[in-house]
Parts: sequence; C-alpha cells; structure tokens
Amino acid sequence: MKEKLLNILFTIVILCSIYFLSSYSNNKKLNHYDTFIFHGNKFMKNEIIYDLIKYNVDSSDLYSSNDVSLFVSKIKHLEKYDLIDKIHISYNIPNEIFVYIKEKKPIYIIKNDIYDFAIDNKGLIFDSNFINHSIPNIRLDFFVYEIYKSMNQYSSVSDLMSNINYNQLNNNYLLNGLDIIGWFNREYKKTDLRSINIQEHFINVDLVDTKLTFDHENIDNQLAKLSIILNDQSLLDSLKITSISDLAEIKLSYENQIIIKK
Repeated sequence: MKEKLLNILFTIVILCSIYFLSSYSNNKKLNHYDTFIFHGNKFMKNEIIYDLIKYNVDSSDLYSSNDVSLFVSKIKHLEKYDLIDKIHISYNIPNEIFVYIKEKKPIYIIKNDIYDFAIDNKGLIFDSNFINHSIPNIRLDFFVYEIYKSMNQYSSVSDLMSNINYNQLNNNYLLNGLDIIGWFNREYKKTDLRSINIQEHFINVDLVDTKLTFDHENIDNQLAKLSIILNDQSLLDSLKITSISDLAEIKLSYENQIIIKK
C-alpha cells in the first residue's frame, strides 16, 4: 500500500513539473530565439542590418519563430554585399542568436568621377557601401580612361572593372596606380596620400606636402628607388631633411631620380 502511494505521489510530481515547465516555456518563450547579437561588424552597423532585413527591435516579442527564421535567412544573404566576406550564425539558450560577421578590411576609399570604390591591404577592389569616414579617402583622376558602358547609380564595381578591362591601357594604368597605393600602405603608412593623377605618360602622386612623379614603365623599380630615398639616413642628413614631407617634389620617372628640396 505504501509503495503504491509513493508511485502515485511520484506521478503527480512528474505531471506537475511538466505542467509548470510548459507554462514557463509559454510565458518566457523558452528556446524562442528572438534576440540578435552581432560580432565583427565594424562598418555594417546593427542599425543598418536591421534596416536591411526589415527587423524592428521594439517588436521582437511579437515575432513568431517563422518570422525569426526569415530574418536569419535575410542576414545570411547579406554576404551578397562586397564588404562582407562571411557570416556564421549560432544559437544560445534561451533566446540569443549570435551573428559573426567577417568584413573586408579597407585601407582606402578611392574617390573618382566614375565610380567610388574601396581597396584592402591585399589589393582587392570592392564597393565602398557602408564604409564610414574612419577610412582615408584618396582622390583618383584617371585622364586616360575610356568609357564604353555608361555608369549610373545602379552600377557596381564589377561594371567599373568591365569598363577598365575593355581597354588594356586602362587596365595597366589603373594597376600601376593601385601598386603605388599598396606600396605606401605596406612601406610608409605614416604618409597621408591625398590624390593620384594618372595620365598617358606619367602618374602624379600628391602627399600632404610633397609631389611624386612616376613613369608607367617599371613601377616596381621606381618604388624601390623611393624606398632607398626614404630609408637612406645619410642622404636625408646631407639634404638636411628629416622626412619626405620636407621635400617639395621627387621625380622618379627618370633613370636618375631628381630630388627637389623645398
């Protein structure tokens, strides 16, 4: 009799536990994932993401599981933007959705009259959408550029590249300019680049106080000469200067570079 009573009490406890757990789940939305937590998104801010996926933070309690699944799907599709390298999503009980975003790392935004774009430390070109003013801008004037396809507000970096690749000279000239930008980022980051002027025979690079002139041929050789100038302390001492900004102009387009002091 006693054993039977214990079994009945045990059954009642189990049923009550199930009831209270079910009630708690319904009231607290146990395992109902509705809170997004973002990591790694330096430029594509949370507010921008919410706007892109049409998610209202103030209405998070009203969204069903299907609604949340749709938002997660939309977040995954943000990989279509050039800035985004990869998105990984994981879940944490009771209601958190962790979104890990790997963005490209722009070093400059290239401003021009054709189509603005960003460039990273690997020389990769991509759309500058969502990138804020913390990234320095460089003005690019491309005077030998030939357009065969009109650019508009709906154009993309791929359209720009198609235009450039259509003409081999365009392609070579732009690559020369990007090589110079990449060199300064790797070798001489303390110098502020202001603009690059690409012409048919020369490339003029404007720093804060100094102008550099390159020829389109043997860019690597000219950059090597510039490196020697910047790192030869005896040369700097003989000219009584401490940095490149103490020079008005350096012409690297001749076999023997011309250094013009201020």
